[in-house]
Amino acid sequence: MYALDLGTNESESPGKAKTPNFVRTLRGSSNAQVRLYIPKEFALQNGLTNGELILKDVKNEGAWTVNISNHLSRFYYIHTGLKEFCIANGLKKGDHVKFELIRSGKKPIAIVSSITFLLFGLN
Repeated sequence: MYALDLGTNESESPGKAKTPNFVRTLRGSSNAQVRLYIPKEFALQNGLTNGELILKDVKNEGAWTVNISNHLSRFYYIHTGLKEFCIANGLKKGDHVKFELIRSGKKPIAIVSSITFLLFGLN
């Protein structure tokens, strides 16, 4: 199972609007179930509580529709479709990733990227 577990933040670049984001270490196990946990405050503030989300990688090569669910409104997570996204984008257990919400609304869009790629241009 994959899970992400660091803090939240907002990116701010000169001349660009702030985008809600968080950084996590990708965690996993050997079973087939894959989940990415969204910080509760982040999920509530950005309307990521249930429904579909489109994930893209930092290179914007392709898009994957994943599902967001919650358990008793206590924690929020991305599941169905996430495993395929991770495989296609070379993400694995132990990778540090950034989740950046680039569009909110009925069908939000987020970019998930490897911190290694962002820092060193590698993936």
